[in-house]
Amino acid sequence: MGWSWRRVMLATVVLVALSGCRAASSSRSSDVGPGASRGAAQLVSSVPATWPVWAGFGHDPEHSGTSSLAGPSQPATAWVAQLGQVEWSQPAVASDGTIYVGCWDDHRLHAVAPDGTTAWTSKVDGEVWSSPAIAPDGTIYFGTLIGPDSAGDHGTMYALRPDGTKKWSLRCGAWIQSSPAIGADGTVYVGDSSGRLWAITPLGKRKWVYKTGSNAWQSAPAVGRDGTIYYVTTGLTSAILHAVSPSGVQKWQTTFEGKTDSSPTLARDGSILVTDDGALISVGHAGDVQWRVQGPSRYATATAQKFDGSGGGVDGYQGSAAVTPSGRIYVAGGGVLSAIDASGDVKWSTPIECLSEAAGPTVGADGTAYVVSGGGSTVAAYGANGELKWSIGLGSASFGNTPVVIGTNRTLYVAGQRALVAITQRGATVSNKRFVSVTLPRWDA
Repeated sequence: MGWSWRRVMLATVVLVALSGCRAASSSRSSDVGPGASRGAAQLVSSVPATWPVWAGFGHDPEHSGTSSLAGPSQPATAWVAQLGQVEWSQPAVASDGTIYVGCWDDHRLHAVAPDGTTAWTSKVDGEVWSSPAIAPDGTIYFGTLIGPDSAGDHGTMYALRPDGTKKWSLRCGAWIQSSPAIGADGTVYVGDSSGRLWAITPLGKRKWVYKTGSNAWQSAPAVGRDGTIYYVTTGLTSAILHAVSPSGVQKWQTTFEGKTDSSPTLARDGSILVTDDGALISVGHAGDVQWRVQGPSRYATATAQKFDGSGGGVDGYQGSAAVTPSGRIYVAGGGVLSAIDASGDVKWSTPIECLSEAAGPTVGADGTAYVVSGGGSTVAAYGANGELKWSIGLGSASFGNTPVVIGTNRTLYVAGQRALVAITQRGATVSNKRFVSVTLPRWDA
C-alpha cells in the first residue's frame, strides 16, 4: 500500500526517546483473562518487527479496504467467540494475531486470541461504537460515548497497551462514534458527533481541533500519503467532504446534495471516494467532483449506471468503498456488489442478498471480494468477474453492520451483535484442532 508505515516506526522511536518515561496518566484498568500475556507490555518501549495485520477501520489510514493477504478458498467456521453487543466496531488484528473489537452494552474493548479464547477485556467509561486502530508499537486507540448523565454527553479517547492496561485517556466534548486513523508521525485523528476533528499526539495531548460546523456520526477520517486528512460531516440536507492539512487548516471542502454516514476511501491516483444519497462519488485532490455512479434500488433491477439525472432508486450504494492498488473500486448496496474502474465505468454488478446495513466490501490479495449478505446471516466471496466463489452461513441474522476483516492463515473475521466469528480454510489447524465445519447457534436469540 502507498501509506508508509516505516515513517510511523521512525516517528514512534523518536517520540519514545524524547519522552524518556511513561505518561503520568498510565494506570492498570483492565480485567485480564486467562489468555493474557503480561509480557506484552514490553512492546511499549520498542517497535514490533512486523506491522498490524488489519490496522483499523478500512484496513489502513487510507481506508483502502484491501489486504495483501488472501482469505480461504474453501471456507469452514473455525470458532465463535461470544461478545457483548457489537454495533459499528470493526475488528482490528494485531501483528501477533490478537483481534480487538469494542462492545457498546458492556462498555468494554475485547481482545480475542487467534484460537478464539479471551485474552483480556478492558472496562472503559462508556459505550464503544468506535473501531479500534493499532499503531506500529502495538498501542490500541478507540473512543467512547457517554450520556446522558449528570455530567452531560461527552466522549473519551483511550490508548491501551497490548496487554490491556491504559496508557492515557482524553475527554472530548461530544460522543466519539467515529473510528480513529493514525498519521505518519503518530498523530491520532478522530471525529466527534458535533463534527469536530481532533488531532491528538501519541502521548495523549490535544494538538488541535478543527471545527466543521456540521454533525458527524460514524464517519471516520482518512489520512492521505501527503498527510492530508479527509473527513465527512452531514448537515440537514447535505453532506460535506473536508480536506484538512496536518496543521489543522482547511485546504478545501466539497458539498453534496444528500446525506451520508460513510467514511472516505483514498485511491492511489489521489482521488477520494465517498457514498452519498445512494451514489458513489469520486472527488479529485483539489475538491472537484470527477464522476458519480448511482447505485440501484434493491427493489428494482440489479444494475448500476453512470449518473444521468434519472437516479437509480432510493437505496443505492451504502457504506465505504474498497479500492485495490490497480484502481479497481468495489462498492455494495441496493442489492448488488459492483466493480467500477477509476474512470467511473461500471465493469460488472452482481446481485447479492440485500445487505443488512452499510457494511462495505473487503478485497483480498487474490482479488476476491467479501461481503456480509443474506440480511446479515451470510459471508459471500466473489471473484474478479463477479462470480460467486462460495458462501457460508453465520447462524444468525445479527451480523452486517461491519465489514469482513482479513487476518493471517487465510482467516476471515466478522463481528456481530453477540459474537466474533472466525472463518478459515477447510482442514486448517487452529490451536491443535482441525476444523471441517461447525454448526453455529443463534447468538441473537
